[in-house]
Amino acid sequence: MSATIQPARPISGEPIVAGGAFGALRFGLPSKGRLQSQTAEFLAKADVTLVKSSVDREYAGALHGVEGIELVFLQAGEIPERLAEGKIHLGVTGEDLVRERLPRWRRQVAMLKPLGFGHADLIVAAPKCWIDVDTTDDLDDVAADFRDRHGHPLRIATKYANLSRAFFRERGVANYRLIASQGATEGLIAAGAAEALVDITSSGETLRANHLKVLSDGLILSSQAHLCASLAAAWPQSALTALRGLLDRLGGSASNLAPVTIKSRIERTALDRAETALTRIGAVFQQRPLKGFPGLATLTVPADQSGFAVDILGAASAVSIEVERPEQAASQRSELFDAFTTSLEQNGART
Repeated sequence: MSATIQPARPISGEPIVAGGAFGALRFGLPSKGRLQSQTAEFLAKADVTLVKSSVDREYAGALHGVEGIELVFLQAGEIPERLAEGKIHLGVTGEDLVRERLPRWRRQVAMLKPLGFGHADLIVAAPKCWIDVDTTDDLDDVAADFRDRHGHPLRIATKYANLSRAFFRERGVANYRLIASQGATEGLIAAGAAEALVDITSSGETLRANHLKVLSDGLILSSQAHLCASLAAAWPQSALTALRGLLDRLGGSASNLAPVTIKSRIERTALDRAETALTRIGAVFQQRPLKGFPGLATLTVPADQSGFAVDILGAASAVSIEVERPEQAASQRSELFDAFTTSLEQNGART
């Protein structure tokens, strides 16, 4: 399904401008690219239309179908920062950007809902010719030897310095130096400026084209686009009312994302092999069988991804697959709103 972003229709001769309506909910959306078009398609399923202003270099707009909301079009990487500063109330951005840009994100941003698009994995990759390097332990061994041989640490190119450091610290990888990437991260390896990388990938095609491989335990984060809310913004009653209205209007779309529970019987090793594919579609594991034995596996996935999850489990030879769907999406939307307002109170947010 495709959705067009309409030009603004002037109201009473006044242009739509960001921050123009007192008390309005300010909603930050990606200013361009695939993430913007996918957001527009998601909203269009609920008959909500993105309307760009004809002024302000088209960086402002509104939503047709929901009252009290202003749109502010920003670069995707800028949205987490504006949420943390309280400059916008809501935003659509990738989980990877929230976690990378905001080390204390849990006190600054509430990730209200995964949206089911913008899937990408943050991974560690090394040259294919490093035949003895398959895991992060192997990478650590190579890094120690590399320093001895070359007199400087192994260089790892990335745009995700915070997530990289946290991951390597957790895995015990030392003797490396991060190299900041400003463009195509793979190019730094080709240019001899780095030996390995941490980067985001969707299909893996760019990695393969550059003769790189993902380490077998090198998945740092399976990311997707989220609807995020600021815990730092002032939330007057008018903005809270607009948020509830948006969640209600997105009822059809939101119910497609409400988690469903899937149960199956499967060998643990088969489940482990399927884990990356399942995690990528938003699966959260609740129960796993013991290693070496078939047993019950329980996981939750967004409802619109349940068919893919069943296919993945079936391909992994799972049997007795059962899908349990939630009874009332409206009740879940109310719980989502209530949980967010509770978070506001706990963080001492202004209302």
